Amino acid sequence: MVKKFYILYQSLLSLYNYRLKKTIVSNYPTYFYVEPTNHCNLRCIMCPNGRGMTKIQKGYMDFELYMRIIDQIKPFTSTVLLAVGGEPLLHPKFSQMVRYASKAGIKTMINTNATLLTKELSHQLLDANLDMISFAFDGHTKENYESARRGANFEETLGNILYFLKLKNKAKSKIPHCTLSMLMLDGKTEIDEEKKKFFGQFKGLINNIRLREVNSWGANLKEDTNFICRESKNVFNPCGRLWSMLCVKWDGVVVPCICNFNNEYQLGNLQTDNILDIWNGEHLVGLRQAMLKNSHQEISPICENCAITDSKTILGIPAGIRAILSDAVVNFSDNRLEEYLLRIMDSKK
Repeated sequence: MVKKFYILYQSLLSLYNYRLKKTIVSNYPTYFYVEPTNHCNLRCIMCPNGRGMTKIQKGYMDFELYMRIIDQIKPFTSTVLLAVGGEPLLHPKFSQMVRYASKAGIKTMINTNATLLTKELSHQLLDANLDMISFAFDGHTKENYESARRGANFEETLGNILYFLKLKNKAKSKIPHCTLSMLMLDGKTEIDEEKKKFFGQFKGLINNIRLREVNSWGANLKEDTNFICRESKNVFNPCGRLWSMLCVKWDGVVVPCICNFNNEYQLGNLQTDNILDIWNGEHLVGLRQAMLKNSHQEISPICENCAITDSKTILGIPAGIRAILSDAVVNFSDNRLEEYLLRIMDSKK
């Protein structure tokens, strides 16, 4: 219980530092993205990795490095999202990664394409106390899905997801909180009868269905004609994520955001550096300074067309910090409250 209040305090402190435009901050990051691997088994048309744009070395995070990271961040971290640039279930020790973070008192979350979610792995993840799982399933028909998620099979992947959900229900487990995430590649967020029928098979099984706009990954996919990227709202608010969270790649490289798929702006490396030295190090402080001046794209072009900076503040709270505040509140309740708060905030945009 003490840690829950401490994380809430750190989350509020991040908002305080953000509002006061501090670039050397007194709060700690409470939310981490950690990349088990940047390998992927699919060739998705809306992903830089799937499109062959990833030019950096690919590999799998060494489990010893992973344990050192968790041990270093556990005093102040609420959640670790175990996915960045690849498919996390490819890591041979993925369930052990979940279990290790869970035992350290950190909530664990994954985003997965679910193609590798075998029955055996489903049992392992439930046993490891995974807290949240998001299934990336981009298409309500076989044609739409397989044209976007190249290399995946509609029926098999859907079967994997339904098996996992039914297994969780059979175990009468409250966790993991399960989300079906679908990118609206045609730009349409309306739910027609065909989509209603598809979503109907998840009734009583899924906690949340999320329809999402397509990220352009800076300007990398902005002009692609295979899908429609989110349109700019012509708003600018400095990215709250720079005051609240960090991203660690499979080889220990630390970047400010998951969109740095080629490590375009490196902050340090946890093979040699301490996380708190990186947190207030010259590279991140410099990016915060540039962000406050709206000159950040000069040093981090990947930030172009970002949904975080292109969102209005709500009650003075920017998008990047709304997420970690909601996450901190969940520690005292459950994910239903987080969903409710985020829905209210989204409705006020």
